[in-house]
Amino acid sequence: MKKSFQITLGIVGVIPLALGLLQLINGAAMFLPVGHVGPNIDSQIRFGSIWFMAAAFISWWLIPRVDQRQYSPIFRIMFLTMAGAGVARLVSMYLVGAPDPQVFGAIMLEISLVLLIPWQSMVVKKAEKLSNQPI
Repeated sequence: MKKSFQITLGIVGVIPLALGLLQLINGAAMFLPVGHVGPNIDSQIRFGSIWFMAAAFISWWLIPRVDQRQYSPIFRIMFLTMAGAGVARLVSMYLVGAPDPQVFGAIMLEISLVLLIPWQSMVVKKAEKLSNQPI
């Protein structure tokens, strides 16, 4: 269970890293025609790109620590934040309109990441149970 969870976490980390790099390189031009890109939105997109990449690095930093209870709060905060970002995108959908289909896919992925929290909790409980067994 621990190894499959670690692999999943590694794969999940690739997504924000790739998206963050693309946004850092392309800025708002990734989403808008060049003539419509203003400095404020471009700045915001590039700023957000670093947060995406930070999520990837934190995910990967947690991989060898997933079975240690003291890292559970960091894990929960991070993945609840990602799910919250997906909910914020749903609010945007309601207020502004539906995004491109790939963005809708990102919304579903972000919200579903909350399912990693109970999985991580099970990994911790199993590790604690194994460490308390007599030799």
